[in-house]
Amino acid sequence: LSLCSSLSILNLASNNLAAVPPGLIIGLTQLQVLFLTNNELTELDPGFFSNTTSLQTLYLGGNRLTQFPDAWITPLSSLKALSLPLNSITARDIERIVMLPNLIIMLAGGNNLRGLNMSILSGLTQVQTLDLSYSQLDHADFSNVSLPQIIMLNLAGNQLGSLQNQ
Repeated sequence: LSLCSSLSILNLASNNLAAVPPGLIIGLTQLQVLFLTNNELTELDPGFFSNTTSLQTLYLGGNRLTQFPDAWITPLSSLKALSLPLNSITARDIERIVMLPNLIIMLAGGNNLRGLNMSILSGLTQVQTLDLSYSQLDHADFSNVSLPQIIMLNLAGNQLGSLQNQ
């Protein structure tokens, strides 16, 4: 694919991919949207996104990913939409994701976010849509959470016994 330098959208969804080559998207300097949804991915090489400064939308949902490595943060700094529902991402990984400064949409429902410290969500200063549904959340303390741009917050299907806002 490195010879397809003007490619802006790459859709590899629903292909039973267990892995993708580490250098698959190297040279795709115009890539803005990448679909890797509904595959069998358990991990991606930490340097997979190293040359993707134009990537704005990333779909990783419906895989078996268990982590969001620190090495992805800097190359994904232009990301505006991140979709990773139905994986095995943990609360610790969400703490990394909030370091993406331009994120407007974050879909993380159906992961294992038990124990998520809600106050870290304040790092999502631009987020307008936040989906944490069906993520095994067992508490939600919003007393120190500031999401000034939020339009939609989905917490459905969790195990919240109560909400705190004080």
